[in-house]
Amino acid sequence: MRPNRAGLAATALLLAASLAGCGLIDASGASPTTTPEPTTSAPSPAQPATSESPTASPSPDAPSSAPEPRTPVAATRAPATSLAVAPGTDTLTLALTSTRLFWSAAPVVVVGWAGDREAAQAAEDLAVPFLPTSLERAVTDDEGAPIAPAPLDEPAREALEAELTRLGTIAVVSLDPGFEAPAGVEVLSPGDALPEVRPATPVDGAVLLVDGRWPSRAAASTARAAGAEVLAVRSGDPRASDELVALHTGGRAPASVTALGDAFGDAEQLSTRMASVRTGVSLPGGGQLVFDGKRYVALYGSPLTPALGVLGEQSVTKSVTRARKLAKKYEKLVEEEVVPMFEIIVTVASAGAGKDGNYSNELDPETIRPYVEAAREKGVYVLLDLQPGRTDFLTQAKLYEEFLLEPHVGLALDPEWRLKKNQVHLRQIGSVGIKEVNRVGDYLAGLVREHALPQKMFVLHQFTTSMIRNRDKLRTTHPELATVVHVDGQGALGSKYGTWANIRKDAPDGLYWGWKNFYDEDIPMATPKQTVAVDPTPDLVTYQ
Repeated sequence: MRPNRAGLAATALLLAASLAGCGLIDASGASPTTTPEPTTSAPSPAQPATSESPTASPSPDAPSSAPEPRTPVAATRAPATSLAVAPGTDTLTLALTSTRLFWSAAPVVVVGWAGDREAAQAAEDLAVPFLPTSLERAVTDDEGAPIAPAPLDEPAREALEAELTRLGTIAVVSLDPGFEAPAGVEVLSPGDALPEVRPATPVDGAVLLVDGRWPSRAAASTARAAGAEVLAVRSGDPRASDELVALHTGGRAPASVTALGDAFGDAEQLSTRMASVRTGVSLPGGGQLVFDGKRYVALYGSPLTPALGVLGEQSVTKSVTRARKLAKKYEKLVEEEVVPMFEIIVTVASAGAGKDGNYSNELDPETIRPYVEAAREKGVYVLLDLQPGRTDFLTQAKLYEEFLLEPHVGLALDPEWRLKKNQVHLRQIGSVGIKEVNRVGDYLAGLVREHALPQKMFVLHQFTTSMIRNRDKLRTTHPELATVVHVDGQGALGSKYGTWANIRKDAPDGLYWGWKNFYDEDIPMATPKQTVAVDPTPDLVTYQ
């Protein structure tokens, strides 16, 4: 479908009014600034810059001679702000934003249909901008021949021609057979001899983030041609980019980062997420998002006793080895990377009230520390599991805040062991209200924001619908958290499938899903192949 004329007119007006500053929204916290002029002389709209200095007027008595031809100069420029977001969705808006951001002069430009890989590559090979001549992507017929998309409407064409004028373009390499250049601009075919042009100096230390979809292809090529590093972030979240995090880890943090397109949200959102990226800290498995291209396989239990799970059956070192071996069994069964994990019960449900009367034994942090430290060193994720008895989850979570401030440590709530007044363990199945759960989620998300931490895993164990009251009101909108409902059904595989379906029914949006295999209680325990065959494939699998 062709965009309507009114929309294109609005786009053209926006480009004319706001792209003078590249259409950028400053997310760095500094005062807004305009894009700086290049150090190389830039062309005026009517006159390309040249590598020759103007000569003095000849004496009237001097013999006349034709003026020496001037060599046009291409010139790049770097963004003025260290962090900015540039809104936009359509291919022309994104492309024009990119040229405004990285180019002040381009005597030669490549033009072609939107999404044209050949045109994009030609622009990068020639180190010149790529401007699209359509808003729709070219498609192919049954024989693979490209079918031309609809040409630009007049407002969009005017925006493109205005950009050619601003860049001082004298020639275009056209991969669009129907393109008509404005007056004074020569149309060349690929392979034709190009006019002599003094090449631009590549920009240094600039990064452009794109969402990886075809509308950003021309913009990405234009940035690469200028020397910028382009990173595709499919989710629109810079925390997902291993490469971007690595840039900050390696001591070569970029001078500027610009996020191109609406997928990256507003300036505040980008700034918050980049604060985490700038720490250079990666989660086990890479990146700073919990489930971006990753699944997890965990050993569950307590360091105190093997009776509570397999994590307590061996030493810390041997637990690392066992977790890795268990995760390795899944590597050939799924496309994603499989990350080993510990789920450590740090507050253990107790048959007795104890001195504090809460029917929960809180582990000494020094008992947990060796596991957290070994996991950090060996690339193992950690969940701290709470069984609070008659106290509340938030009170217990705060006891272990020093560990929750570790990037590789998340939190799990086990409502089976959350008692009401006068209840005791094993006589009733515990439960929790959603307000208490949301308070814990708010607290955990706050830690992530305040301390610029990577995203954290937040797990809710459940095997009956009554265990989490009003679950439909669960807050899943914290970008700081990856919230998992972990289905803890046990017994025969058919029974476990039934529990899985029942707990998934009417679940709120934005959840990930966990599955537990019991060595002793399952009859028989599911194999890794059977486990990944569960629909949908669990994001987290734990072994108890």
